[in-house]
Amino acid sequence: AGPAASFVFALLAFAATTLLVAFEMKKGWMTVGWGIEAVAVFLFALWVEERSFRLAGLGLLLTCAAKIAVHDAFLLEGPRRYMTFIILGAAMLGVSILYKHHRALLRRYL
Repeated sequence: AGPAASFVFALLAFAATTLLVAFEMKKGWMTVGWGIEAVAVFLFALWVEERSFRLAGLGLLLTCAAKIAVHDAFLLEGPRRYMTFIILGAAMLGVSILYKHHRALLRRYL
């Protein structure tokens, strides 16, 4: 199989993992699981220098932020709410720092 087939299989694995996290995580922790997956995919994308995986990781991280703003902020209470906001904020800060640190490398792949 060529590079296109490898790319398709990798994105299918990403989608399958995202769905697995959605169905298997306890209520309220799905967003945290997606955030961890998004950061892992983003780091992997930096390592293999693949733009599409980097964008997929960022897209999932933005989906987490939107889900928190629209859904989780109103349903979660106490420690779950705080942990979700703290973990997502840390993930977004970490990705922002990595973007700044690897700016020249990322410009080359845009």
